[in-house]
Amino acid sequence: MREHMKGEAEDVIMERLRKPPFREKVSVWPSEIAGREISFEPDFWGFFEQHKQVRDEITHPKRRDHSVYRDLAGC
Repeated sequence: MREHMKGEAEDVIMERLRKPPFREKVSVWPSEIAGREISFEPDFWGFFEQHKQVRDEITHPKRRDHSVYRDLAGC
């Protein structure tokens, strides 16, 4: 995205990189960068959500046990 926004002010680029939720980035940015519509199959979003939940639990743990590893093995 940084390459796509070449010529913009650094603070504008940083806000664009940091502010949108990850799902928005995955949904919108490919089409914006490619300059044409890019869509994902519906089953991709199930895959995406499952892996995002595991990633979020590893990055920001809420559980106090090791059950996240069972979820990780299921990916």
